[in-house]
Amino acid sequence: MLSDLGASVAAHWTPTADNYFGKLKKGPLIGLLGEHAPAGADKAKRAALASVAEDKLGNAGWMPEVLLPLAS
Repeated sequence: MLSDLGASVAAHWTPTADNYFGKLKKGPLIGLLGEHAPAGADKAKRAALASVAEDKLGNAGWMPEVLLPLAS
């Protein structure tokens, strides 16, 4: 629907530690980080991982898969 209107979620929303990454459980967050996960990620606090995710993914234009159809 948004794409029919020429609107893009990506132009108006960026995933951050506060609004997205910090709400994920630790396991999925580590999986999402993949190669960007810090050493010892399984022992890190979720807030620290969310901050890394914001820096590595959110600031790089990454969008949750469910929003991809709306991001273009």
